[in-house]
Formats: sequence, structure tokens, C-alpha cells
Amino acid sequence: MILINFIIKGIIQTYVHFIIILDHEFNKIGETFLEPPNSYNTRDMFIGKDGLYISSQNVYNPSINEDFMEFNLMVLRQLK
Repeated sequence: MILINFIIKGIIQTYVHFIIILDHEFNKIGETFLEPPNSYNTRDMFIGKDGLYISSQNVYNPSINEDFMEFNLMVLRQLK
């Protein structure tokens, strides 16, 4: 209900999401922010054999297309 009030008043709500990376013993080994803000829907994600898929169907994403489900692939890579 609060979000609806923000939309009616013309205020854009910004959500910043990040991913915490854990090892096999659940020790934190890193984290990364999902940028740009309001581009992802973190309620819709899954892990596949190639990595983490996160939905880009955020209602504040200006390039949203409601006719398709679109996911971005996030791949963990070793830093050099």
C-alpha cells in the first residue's frame, strides 16, 4: 500500500539489490551489486548449470516487455 501511495504522488521508489557469494561452508567470500538499480526482479531467479538467472521484469525497468519472460545470466568468475 505504501508503494501505491508513492506512485500516486509521483515519487519513484529505488531498490538496490546485491548478491552475497558463499563457499561450501557458508562463509562469505564476496558480494556484488546488481546494477543499474530497478532493473531486476529478485523474486524470480533460479540457478542453472551455467550460473544464476535473474529476471529483468522489474516494474520500474524502462525496457520491460510484458509479453516475454526475460532473465539475465550472472556468472561467477575468478578475479585475476
